[in-house]
Amino acid sequence: MEDSPLKRKFAILLVVSGLAGLAFEIYELTFSLYLKDLGVPGRQMGLIYAVAGLATVLLRIYLGHVSDHWGRRGIYAGSLGVLGGAILFTPAVTASLGLNIVKTLRDGANYVRMAMHSLYLFDAEKSGFKRLIANTRGFEVIMQGVGALVGGWLLVRIDTYTAPMTVAGLAVLAGGGLLLALPKDAPKVKRTQKLGARTLLALDMPPVLKLVTIRHFVFMIGLAASHCFIMQQWFVLKFGASEATVGIIMAIHRFSFGIPLVLAAMIPFKRLRLAAGLAIVLQGLTVTGAAFVPPPHIWLATAIWLTHDMFGAAVWNPIHSEWVQRYANQEVRGRQASQSETISNLGWVVGPLIAGECVQAGWIDGPFILAGVIMAVSALPIAWMPASADKEPVEPEDAAEALTMQSTGTAGSRGGGSS
Repeated sequence: MEDSPLKRKFAILLVVSGLAGLAFEIYELTFSLYLKDLGVPGRQMGLIYAVAGLATVLLRIYLGHVSDHWGRRGIYAGSLGVLGGAILFTPAVTASLGLNIVKTLRDGANYVRMAMHSLYLFDAEKSGFKRLIANTRGFEVIMQGVGALVGGWLLVRIDTYTAPMTVAGLAVLAGGGLLLALPKDAPKVKRTQKLGARTLLALDMPPVLKLVTIRHFVFMIGLAASHCFIMQQWFVLKFGASEATVGIIMAIHRFSFGIPLVLAAMIPFKRLRLAAGLAIVLQGLTVTGAAFVPPPHIWLATAIWLTHDMFGAAVWNPIHSEWVQRYANQEVRGRQASQSETISNLGWVVGPLIAGECVQAGWIDGPFILAGVIMAVSALPIAWMPASADKEPVEPEDAAEALTMQSTGTAGSRGGGSS
């Protein structure tokens, strides 16, 4: 990243990610507590989160496809505009239908934002992608920690949900405006045909990308079951924590992910499959373990729970992101990467339903216990990934070789590159 244009791009993307992270955690903290104060039943909360995860599936894949032809920047900026608007409007909604709409708009736009961010970075620098995505995502998560503190402080000092949502919405819109300072990226591929629903849903991904996608889908069921509305409410319902205490815990939660995420990217792992697999298993065990700590030992439970990101997600997250970008057919990487992440994120349809049923049944620890088991089991398919997944990506020497590797799903497997 020695040339100044790339440094400028990275600096802008870093700030945009930070603003999005600030807004993300303010919203996550505030929306969960907002639902609780509205008296929404656990099962209905699960449905609200599930609908949001399902409703924009085709749109997210389609926008990934469009970005292959129109470029990434415009879609990235547009997603931030929709995201900011949905957050700003949320406090005005109390009815179930309205809550479903604003949550769906917010989640759909946020998924598109994250997809465009990864695509844009991989376009800029393939060989350094894992480090770049870890740095921008790490900074974003650190700012999520700041957002948790800001959100908790605003809820305590002003005692209204409008104030934190307004701060979050304006932060996202500011990021969207800043993103337009980036030079417009040129279309990568000429558009030759329309993309129908059959193509949108077709699993025409390279075989290894299919394996990566299925594994991550199972993992996301567990992650969603423990990180949807229940994440904030668990500390309140089990330990009687105040909103301020929950805000502090959520801030530490993000800091314990963001900082290790940046540091882990500096470690030259020789066996990426082993590192990712062990990290995923550890994440599952610590989430489940925290659920067995009885009241009133809230800080012991918190300490165990926090390790799930520190030694878990901080390691596997950038590795997974790189696998998705590298194993996709490069000519349609926007569509296939979006398909992979969208299918994986369908776990956010199943997970919240599991959490909602557990809460409805009065089993408050259930989401954490079940989630940890599911996450740990999801590491198994990594054993079937090819050895080339342990290697770093390199640029192909010529277009013919690139086309061959794309069609077989082994892009980057030559001469020390990873697939």
